[in-house]
Parts: sequence; structure tokens; C-alpha cells
Amino acid sequence: MLTKTFLSGLFAMSLGLALVLTAAASGTSGGLVLTQGAGARTQALAETGAGASGTVDSLYWNPAGMASVDGLQAQATYLMGMEESAYQQLLAGYPVAGLGTFGLGLSLLQGGAVDLDQADGSFVSVQSQSDWAVSIGYGVQVSSGVRAGAAVKMLNSTLVEKYTASAFAGDVGLQVAAAAGLVLGAVVQNIGTEITYESEGDPLPLTLRAGAAYSTRLAAGHELILLADGLKPNDRDFALHVGAEYAYAGLLAARLGYKAGYDIEGLTAGLGVRWSVLELDYAFGLVQELTSTHRISLLVRL
Repeated sequence: MLTKTFLSGLFAMSLGLALVLTAAASGTSGGLVLTQGAGARTQALAETGAGASGTVDSLYWNPAGMASVDGLQAQATYLMGMEESAYQQLLAGYPVAGLGTFGLGLSLLQGGAVDLDQADGSFVSVQSQSDWAVSIGYGVQVSSGVRAGAAVKMLNSTLVEKYTASAFAGDVGLQVAAAAGLVLGAVVQNIGTEITYESEGDPLPLTLRAGAAYSTRLAAGHELILLADGLKPNDRDFALHVGAEYAYAGLLAARLGYKAGYDIEGLTAGLGVRWSVLELDYAFGLVQELTSTHRISLLVRL
């Protein structure tokens, strides 16, 4: 009871603080590596992760979802992004009987090359950005139908191979099984310090995310999952994400999603194949007038 009360109070306090900060904030945020997502499956579903659970990428979307991880999991993700950028991520989660599930993550973001003017009029090509972030998380079943989780992060960012900055952040989240097949979730992401290069500081991408996941069996071997997330980052307006997944016999999956409230992002899609302890997922993101994104991830369940 004490644990449940403490976690619920912590989440309520964090939610209230985040509401005030996101309402008052404007402009841009730093810490780009914290906004790149996790896992090709959730990306194909338009990043609808607040109510999702059971896989280690909940460490990113809502750490409360890690409480339902039922065995050792490891996931590797690669994103081929826009303008020659690339993103890699490694996640691992391990449940400890009676304690909950512990997670660890490492994310790397590399920007494309840019040309800088030199004093003698020449140009030099440098990497525009190089970021890394380490995450440690924990998810626990607080009571029947209620899960809670938290994560702490450290990130480091280097711009044009010259300016370096570090920051710390944290997430807190809850999930509630509201009805048969329906899970509601809410999470406050990236509560933390400013990231400061030289004397210029930017806030981290503080985000409020709330959503739902509903799963139903259509027939023997056929399952449908519907998901929706509403989110309010501190540097842009409210956005709505929706996604749907059709799975056959737990082996094959087709996914479709849409992000509303963006200027250039919108449709997402993807496929998944599961064989024994391995799951291979692919996601495609349509970015108007720019290079589309392609993400692939491999999940191992032991």
C-alpha cells in the first residue's frame, strides 16, 4: 500500500509540474536523441506507446509497461533517417520475481555532414551532431490491474565536433487495465535539466503522453490491436497518434498508423515476423517533401 501511494503521489506531482512547464514553454528543445523513439513495431504504429506493454521498448514509451515483461528481452534498433542521419539503440530488460522488471538502454544519434567556413575562405566538413543517452528504468505491478514505472537518463551531445553539453532527465508513468483487453496509460517524459552548449541553454523535450491500447481476438489465430496516444510536448502543439495492428497466429503482423497535428509527418506502416525467440520488425515513416524514414529492429525473448 505504501508503494502504491508513493508511486501514485510521485506521478501526480510530476504530472502537475509538467502541465505547468509545457503550458508556459515555447521555442525549441534540445536533447534530440531523446525524441527518436524505440522499436520498429511502435514506430510503425505511429508511436502509440503509452498503453502498450510486454516488450522492453516500454523503457522509452512508458516504463510502467515493463512490468508485464515476462522474461529476459534484448532489442536492437537501427534508423536510417533524413539528411544522412542515423540512429541506433540497444535495450535490455529483466524481470526479478517479487520485485519488478529492470531495464537498461543505450541510444546513439549521428547527424549528417555539414560544411563550415574557415578563416582562410576554405571549407571543412564536420559531423553536424553526435549524441548518446543511457537510460535505466524500472516497472512494477503495483496492484491488480495497475502498473507503475520510472526511468532516469543521462545524455551527452556534441555539435559540429566542437561544442559539448550534458544533461539528466527522468520519466514516470502509470498503466491501468480498465476493462477486458483495454489498457489506459499516461507518462511524463524527459523531466530534467537544461542542455547547455557554452552559455546557451535549451530545455529538454518535456512531453505529456496519455493513451490507450485495446486488443481483441477476431477469430482463432487472428488478433487486432487498436492504439491511440495524445501528446503535448513543450515545444509544439498537441498531437494525436493512432495505430492498428493485425496479427496472425502470433507469427506475422501488419501495422498502420497516422500522426495528426504535424506539418510534415503523417502516415506510418510496417511489418513484423516472429519465429521462436526472435521478432524482426520494420517501420516506414512518410515525411512530406523530405526523405522518408526506415527503421528495423530485432527483439530477442529468452
